[in-house]
Amino acid sequence: MASIVALLLANLLFIRTVILDHSAESCRTMDLYLSLSTTLSALPLLVFRNTMWNKVQSWQLSTTTAKQKGLTGRQLKRLNQGRGVIGLLMNAALGLFLLPTDESSRLRVLKEDTRLSITIALVVLASVYYQYQLIKEYSKVIFVVYGGSKLAFALAILAQGLLTQTFSIQSLVEDHSYVRQFLMTEVYMVTACVEFGFLWYYLYSRDLITKPMVQTLCKNYHPFTFFVWCIFLQTSAWWRPNRLPIIMLWLPLLYTLLGSLFFFKMIKALITQPLFYESASTELKNCDTDDRSRQRRRSSNSIFEVPDEQGKRRSSIFEAIDVGLLEADTSSDAGDSKMEAKRTNQNASSLFVTEATNMFKRLDE
Repeated sequence: MASIVALLLANLLFIRTVILDHSAESCRTMDLYLSLSTTLSALPLLVFRNTMWNKVQSWQLSTTTAKQKGLTGRQLKRLNQGRGVIGLLMNAALGLFLLPTDESSRLRVLKEDTRLSITIALVVLASVYYQYQLIKEYSKVIFVVYGGSKLAFALAILAQGLLTQTFSIQSLVEDHSYVRQFLMTEVYMVTACVEFGFLWYYLYSRDLITKPMVQTLCKNYHPFTFFVWCIFLQTSAWWRPNRLPIIMLWLPLLYTLLGSLFFFKMIKALITQPLFYESASTELKNCDTDDRSRQRRRSSNSIFEVPDEQGKRRSSIFEAIDVGLLEADTSSDAGDSKMEAKRTNQNASSLFVTEATNMFKRLDE
């Protein structure tokens, strides 16, 4: 339930602040509820090590299999622990740190405290380092998406203190007008993507939806959300003087480069492969019993898929964002095995019908 509440709030806040361009300052109550619901959805997984942390799923439903990526179940489990548990908890904490406060409130007094701000920055750095250790075996680029903003936040507090001798979260936000808007919209984007994956992977683990449906939903929702947020960064002119601390400028710049790179690759793929969608119908007409050959020829249901020059499917950053959390099966290939069994049954049924039809034709002759 907490994950569903966090998903709804993250999407509502994303629409309000990014698409409708409202200030994040006006969402204080919803930000508080988002931080609480996100904490409730992720904290039990960290606290209960034997029953939940060690049960974090070690398989994916992406169109490029773990075997094709050269990944093991352990690497996938550590990835999901880093982004689905540690990442969400840091997002929740960041939302609380940046919560707008009245001048007389206790929270504001705490945010102005130098020692507390330094302690928070050091704890965040330690958490980011731990998250990096979990994620690095899968992809160092993905770490930027799930931990980059927290790293930039902690470094900015320490750098602010060294330059101005004011080590406080409150002074960082007051001296730079765009810090809260940038960090909170990134929190909304990442939380929405992670919780979205939680929902559909959970429904799949209960056999309520199919694997192709999960792939279609995630491979369209995640890149769409990411591209919209990248466009928002450019329209909000993050590069203007004094909007962000100098030590934080690398993060929006990196996001801009990543967004541009994947956008141009997607456009290139659509231009150079005009029969991109026609191959799907061709496959249905020319069904092959060899599953490996069929997998190589199958086209994506997502307009954001970026095939290479030979038409083979390859992994992308958006497939890496797809996430489920708790395992429904102890096997690392549980999802693929389940769909493989379904395909086998379908092939057997089709063969039986074909043979029966041929037999009746021979009798008529």
